[in-house]
Amino acid sequence: IKEVLSGGSASSAVNIPSLRPDKLAPVKDYMQITENAGELAVQLSSGVIKSIEIIADGDLADLDIQPLEVAVLKGVLSSRLEGVNYVNAPLIAKKRGIELISSKSKAKSNFAGRITIKIETDNEVNTVAAALIATNIPRIIKINDYETSIRPEKHLLIVPHVNKPSMIAKVAKVIGEEGINIGSMNVVQKNDKHETESIMLINTDSAVNDDVLGLIEKIDGIHNPKYINLTV
Repeated sequence: IKEVLSGGSASSAVNIPSLRPDKLAPVKDYMQITENAGELAVQLSSGVIKSIEIIADGDLADLDIQPLEVAVLKGVLSSRLEGVNYVNAPLIAKKRGIELISSKSKAKSNFAGRITIKIETDNEVNTVAAALIATNIPRIIKINDYETSIRPEKHLLIVPHVNKPSMIAKVAKVIGEEGINIGSMNVVQKNDKHETESIMLINTDSAVNDDVLGLIEKIDGIHNPKYINLTV
């Protein structure tokens, strides 16, 4: 499988129908970003996973997306369990009673191909969309109701907050005092001009532990910050 993703062949995948080289090769450029989208969606979610919905549009609507379904399952399950891989992820999902819903759309998009992942648990629903904005340039383009364009990085901090002065400075101060370097930051608002909340998307050079999240959450106007660890 790794050989195909890097441009070679993968004879070892022949006996795995959804990962045969002829199926994997056309969508190989989307495998990693799709796995990342699954990781992000599930790490935003609490509770027991009930269903995973995958929607492919643009050029992907004309392709067999079975390999991308496997990539999503691997991303989702490996975020919660040890030892998950492309081969066993579908079986683990089935044993856990996780419903997999897959569809395609011909709807017009600003991207050549886009994959949207929706995870429903017994507590909540979270949606993440990803795309290639150009050859070998993957981006997370939507997190729930927030449209963005961020490169997947190993360490991502998501901080929902009320739109008011000094919020960014207060969060950056806490992070800096804990010895964590900020690589990049984006602040994203919803399209509704009357919306009073935004999210900070902060890439850090190292992991952010629960103690630091607790300190961030104590800042007035911030609620439920999340640390996301992606496979990149």
